[in-house]
Amino acid sequence: MDIPRTTTDLVVACCNEVDAPAHPRFDAVAAAGCLAVVSAFQPAFELRDIRTPYLARRLAEGFAAAIERMGQAVSVETLLGAGDDLVRDMVTRRRGLGLAIAAYLPKERVIVRYGRVGVRVDDLPHPPDVSSLEPIAARRAEALERMLAEGASVEDLLDDDPTRDRTMMLEHVALGLANEPGASGIGGYGLLDGRGVHEEYMEVIPLTVGQRLALTSLGYPFPGTSHLESERALERTLSLDPLRIIRGCRDLTGARPGLGDFGPRAFAGTQVA
Repeated sequence: MDIPRTTTDLVVACCNEVDAPAHPRFDAVAAAGCLAVVSAFQPAFELRDIRTPYLARRLAEGFAAAIERMGQAVSVETLLGAGDDLVRDMVTRRRGLGLAIAAYLPKERVIVRYGRVGVRVDDLPHPPDVSSLEPIAARRAEALERMLAEGASVEDLLDDDPTRDRTMMLEHVALGLANEPGASGIGGYGLLDGRGVHEEYMEVIPLTVGQRLALTSLGYPFPGTSHLESERALERTLSLDPLRIIRGCRDLTGARPGLGDFGPRAFAGTQVA
């Protein structure tokens, strides 16, 4: 993990498996001007083909750099519009390819969230919305629980998850709801994908002076009040449920206990001035 950058009231940390095979998400942090956590998503299904160019890193780092150039006076509309324009200008439109962002705009004293990222304000967490994936995760959990009951070990299933291909295929189908107008009540979710910013997926949270805020990527299912708390909550989850099949903690992949190989995650926290 990159060494967290810490000042009296600012903590920033970001981890990506830059030397590992392409991950379907790449995280970045902007810490100049407004504070933001950015995630770029690229469908895992298409990354199975080694000839597919890895675009997630270019998108995440490009958007984070653009945010840092905007300064503190940027508006919600300008910020989200810049991300949407970046995707449209940089890549060919593909289902599920795009950006999510959680950002603190100090000039307006608000947090804006668009897509699968997490937020916490004081003791109130706003976890990433993964409702469109819950039916897929439930089917995976049922299959793996059946295999465990038949004698398979957790280690075996972590090494070779028999549900992986079907889960990936179903996830790819669910990507059709990304940034789809009118789909917010049926599993749709925000994604800056070059097709415009839709108000139904935009969340703006007003803040007051003295509040403590945290912005996190999808790598932290439970946003903590601090970077350390977020890491510890994730580590506890993986220790108790490495297959990630327990209700409330389900996911589409498992992960071994310990955070060294868990995957991308980003955290940014500060206090409202």
